[in-house]
Amino acid sequence: MLEQRIQRGEGESFGAFMIMDWPKGGPPNIPGGTCMEPAVNEKVVFFCTGAQYGYISVETQALHHAPERIESGWEEIFDVQVQSETGLLFWGSGGGDIWDGISEPLTADGAGQYTVRIHARGRLENQGWMDNEVDEDYLIQVWKTEP
Repeated sequence: MLEQRIQRGEGESFGAFMIMDWPKGGPPNIPGGTCMEPAVNEKVVFFCTGAQYGYISVETQALHHAPERIESGWEEIFDVQVQSETGLLFWGSGGGDIWDGISEPLTADGAGQYTVRIHARGRLENQGWMDNEVDEDYLIQVWKTEP
């Protein structure tokens, strides 16, 4: 059994990233049109980054259990639920690219409902800019929330 899978990548976000059964589904509606919180429907998580064309650094962790909540060093933390029919949730940039460093599934336990915890740093300071004013980093932790 996979203990955990950690992946890292960086590149241009094109203003957002998605987590979903690839290539199923499509982006959900953005709540309130503000793009300040993750937009989620049953099968897709859509998350706006800060700068429209800035580079971001992303670490993903496919886990078997809920991790301890890490508050220190992160400006924003969001927990959302998403359903995976295939058991293979993937990360993709807003441009639809799957980066080389984050090309494996974010799931570790097959089909079902998952919690996706998104940690963000630098996003708020970059909001509204075309390119980054500060570094923008994300930690994404994913674990199954049903037996």
